[in-house]
Amino acid sequence: MNDNISVFKGIKPKPISIATWQKALENIKSDRYKSLIEQARKIIKETEKYRKFKTTLPAITFSGTFEKRRNCKNILSPTGFIIPDLDHLKNLELIFDILTQDKNTWFAFRSPSGEGLKVGFRAQNIKDDKDHKQFYFAVERYFKEIYGIEIDPACKDISRLTFVSYDPELWINPGPQYFDIKTWTKPIAPPSSPLLNETDFIYTGKKKYARKVLESCCENIRQSLPGSQHYTRLKAARLIGGYLQYINEAEVIAALEQAVQDSGAKNMQAAMKTVRDGLEYGKISPIIIEDVQGYADNRYDDQRKVSVSDDISCDTCDTCDTCDKVRQPATTCDKGATLATKSATPATVRETIGERNLAMDIHAFLSATTGSFTTDYLDRELGITTRLQKQRRSYILRKYIKKEYKNKCTEILLKKDPRRANTFYVSRSEMEWIDLEAEIPENFPIRLPFGLEEKVSIPPKSIIIVAGSTNSGKTAIVLNTLRLNMESSFEKLFLVSEGAGEIRGRIKSFGDSLSKWKDNVMIASQSCDFDTAIENYNTDGFTCIDYLEPPEGQYYLLTDQIRSIYDALNTGVAMIALQKHSASTIGRGGEGTAEKARLYMTVDYLCNCKRGIICALRLAKVKQSRDENMQNREIHFKIERGSALTPLTDWMLSSRVNREKLAKDYEAEESEKSDYAYKFKLVDGSFVGLNFRDRAEWVENFCNIDVDSELGRIQADSLKRPWMTKKNWFFQVAGLLDKKDRKNRPGEPG
Repeated sequence: MNDNISVFKGIKPKPISIATWQKALENIKSDRYKSLIEQARKIIKETEKYRKFKTTLPAITFSGTFEKRRNCKNILSPTGFIIPDLDHLKNLELIFDILTQDKNTWFAFRSPSGEGLKVGFRAQNIKDDKDHKQFYFAVERYFKEIYGIEIDPACKDISRLTFVSYDPELWINPGPQYFDIKTWTKPIAPPSSPLLNETDFIYTGKKKYARKVLESCCENIRQSLPGSQHYTRLKAARLIGGYLQYINEAEVIAALEQAVQDSGAKNMQAAMKTVRDGLEYGKISPIIIEDVQGYADNRYDDQRKVSVSDDISCDTCDTCDTCDKVRQPATTCDKGATLATKSATPATVRETIGERNLAMDIHAFLSATTGSFTTDYLDRELGITTRLQKQRRSYILRKYIKKEYKNKCTEILLKKDPRRANTFYVSRSEMEWIDLEAEIPENFPIRLPFGLEEKVSIPPKSIIIVAGSTNSGKTAIVLNTLRLNMESSFEKLFLVSEGAGEIRGRIKSFGDSLSKWKDNVMIASQSCDFDTAIENYNTDGFTCIDYLEPPEGQYYLLTDQIRSIYDALNTGVAMIALQKHSASTIGRGGEGTAEKARLYMTVDYLCNCKRGIICALRLAKVKQSRDENMQNREIHFKIERGSALTPLTDWMLSSRVNREKLAKDYEAEESEKSDYAYKFKLVDGSFVGLNFRDRAEWVENFCNIDVDSELGRIQADSLKRPWMTKKNWFFQVAGLLDKKDRKNRPGEPG
């Protein structure tokens, strides 16, 4: 049987390595995670802070290994393990001692909180998620009947994550036994059984049905994709909220919370608020499962499928509640199938058709939204597609603006942006008060070109913008920043729009090995959906985007794209490259692109140099300087071989810099650093060079003068007032030297 498991970095869906379950337990028992777990246990009473910190802990899937993305469909090789979570135990140590005497227990250790236990049970012939769920129900029954303990229902998922812990007293069974699933699988009582009351059997069937609905809701949440997650969570929670009379609410919340976490939610607090809102909405109209013939015929068996998208499905006909978009009163179809529907009256049907569901969806969306949003974004989030739905959406938003919903949701204030069409601002009546004594977040440990990190403050969750015209050095700035942070402990993600060949060539120009970059930087070709990439792979590290471009030249969308990237960050930093017109002082997209930027830099081309170009880097926006005010400062630098940066000046106040004059000086300095002995400026502005061979001949022929001194004077004069032509410059210089030499010959007139 397979002993390999997948290792993850926090809740990120992509595995980073493979280990054995024995090695994972050895690490938990050792001091490897001691400092992390002790830090977590110090903040255990700060629920939200603890939960957020916990999601950054290393995690493992004891149930097997996964490929690409962790979900039940991508299981490569199951181990046969299930990890029952026993949370918030009053007699933790007593239960730990009892479980270590159970032959079915393979191992047991304290959870990261120190208030629960993680227990390992193992069974044979576990091939997929279906087998794993059957294993779960058997183990669930075992714990209830043997120990009187409810286990966490979330562990029925074969892709369930287990966060690492620290427990020097971790126990491993030297002689465990495989769990007998068949013995503990609950048999289905026959209809005529005198041992089971018919009412009890019906209720058991309803409870099982409700559990299947919960399982389906959780799976839909896990598989939801960014852009539709809010709507999926709300709809799933609202559906299962109607079944809370048949299933324990605490169990439902725990299962939904785990599903939200598994979906990679970047803001658990906002996501769970959506879930709880959905549950409350579902409670308003409970779902009534009719007591009709069919329960005793096992209509509520484990094979029944319940889809969130259809709310409730009927296994035996095509003309039931599933087929109607409007929920109808409970009925029984002609084949005798049991239908579960909302108890409906004409008023509630009208409410469902019109305002009720959409209004509640919009209310939940606004509750979890800050700042501005567009109607297009709202429509995508809530799946609003038809003309009727959009009309209802506009009507509901107008009611928020007119404060006609003030009795239902006084905390939400909606305003229309007068400057931009179809754009709204969300504000709230409550204030977020500032605690002056609170600990200020530390700076993100990033290094920037030209020692800029010592002059400006870059805290966690920051955006850095680099805007520049074509061939002005944007990519060189980005690559050098990545290279400066190569050895840093945080993750590095480089999202590029250029081809692999060009990026490979730029990296080689540093003289670094490609393997070094491959080992330290995640590089991917990406031209859109950068927020999704960050959310899935690098919320807490450093991400470089080269470069951000809107679809079809719609540069006004850049502001929303940058805001989405900002929202995807947790404690990480993103550096975004933008295009800029050469004559502009800010990047394409206008001032809105600087809204979320902590540091906004612009790069401009000045002139050519021998092996590259000379550019100017200006700080257009500095949110917080350190010792001196860096706002509107600039530095000039040289880019050689496409990547190497060499500063030519110190930081200067941009308003006092004459770039045109300095560019000429740089060109003059570069002209002196050449393969020629001397360079002369011609009347057309171009330069020509005198090679060392011709200079040596002139030194030999014009022996009555100091040739180098004269050539130096001629070179300086040509830079001030050019007079030589491209066709005759060589003879003009030679003629000047000859004239000077004749004057100094013996016997020649002075």
